[in-house]
Amino acid sequence: MVRVGTIWIMKTCNKCKQEFPATLEYFYKDSRNKNKLGGRCRPCKNKDNLPWKMRNPEKVKLSIRKWNLNKIGFTLELFDDMLNAQENMCALCGSDDPGAENWNADHDHKTGKARGLLCWSCNVTLGHIEAKSPDWTDKAKKYINEGGFYKHNQT
Repeated sequence: MVRVGTIWIMKTCNKCKQEFPATLEYFYKDSRNKNKLGGRCRPCKNKDNLPWKMRNPEKVKLSIRKWNLNKIGFTLELFDDMLNAQENMCALCGSDDPGAENWNADHDHKTGKARGLLCWSCNVTLGHIEAKSPDWTDKAKKYINEGGFYKHNQT
């Protein structure tokens, strides 16, 4: 919550007239206002936007996709260019099935640079591999090739 000295800063919703702490927990951002917060509280704004969202599911889906791509430095144009360059296939396994609703935009978490588009399975696997120590993949290959830790007779 926002506090100036010992006084809490409060904001009244323009619609329901309830008073809330002037924070992003209760109001969306709006750079047009002096306090950088919207006029309606989050519940009122969400309730007002619901009918439009129900009538325009494709626009909502595209907006969410653009926002998610933008978070990692992708644009829709870059995404489409990469998909065409990869001939609509996963850059790792070569599958033409994204395995989810859409292809996963892969990026280097250290540099933020785009690397390619992956199917869901490769993206999740790569994420797990990157989270492990550098020699983990070698250990995993050895583990698989040698039959695991517990070796038993398979007759």
